[in-house]
Amino acid sequence: MSSNAAEKAEVRGEVQTVVDGAAVAWYPQNFPGFFYDIDDGLGNEKIEMTITGNKLEEPNGVKYMTRTQETDFEFIDWGSYYAIGFLGEKYFAGYADVDDAFTSIARSRDLLVNGRLTRILIDDAEERILKFDEPMDLEDGYSLRATVGDDGQGILVELLQNGANVDRVSLMASDTYVYAADMGKAVGIPIIAAHFRSRYFWITAPSARSTESSSYPVLQWKWKWTLNTTR
Repeated sequence: MSSNAAEKAEVRGEVQTVVDGAAVAWYPQNFPGFFYDIDDGLGNEKIEMTITGNKLEEPNGVKYMTRTQETDFEFIDWGSYYAIGFLGEKYFAGYADVDDAFTSIARSRDLLVNGRLTRILIDDAEERILKFDEPMDLEDGYSLRATVGDDGQGILVELLQNGANVDRVSLMASDTYVYAADMGKAVGIPIIAAHFRSRYFWITAPSARSTESSSYPVLQWKWKWTLNTTR
């Protein structure tokens, strides 16, 4: 099969009877080409077709419409953001009612007003154990690494991209890390967040090189959020 053939797809909408003067509408519920999340009730793209003389009215016989919808993060304590279905895909449009961890660092909260949308790469609530000094991979070449804070109480969080350090912040052990970046005209919009949910502790495990056990500090974290900065 050629690459061109692989890219083609046929999507059929609900069958409609062509009636002179009729207005026909397709929604996510009756047109599979639109984005629709039945669990969260997201997706309100719409195509309206106006029939005149047994054909589409000229020049505005077909209208495409969509609008943002507010929805919660997987981590409810972070608040909510605006999502939008556009040409069959879900996009991030801006932050709504969000936690202080976001607002304290954000210089912009709205992408759509700046003529931009982006994909959500991670909105994850899976609990993980992060070993100190061991990077946790995210997306777009980013990773997070945590070490014990200078005071021996908190943690030092480092954000890496392709192995290079781009940010370093001291946090309490139960806190949210947020990193903001510029996206076109949207200046200083949060693109990465991670919530560390408890104080660090030690794990004892057998050594791979001997029969003795070794102990190392680890940290629990559960919630992650990452946006695509390239589109």
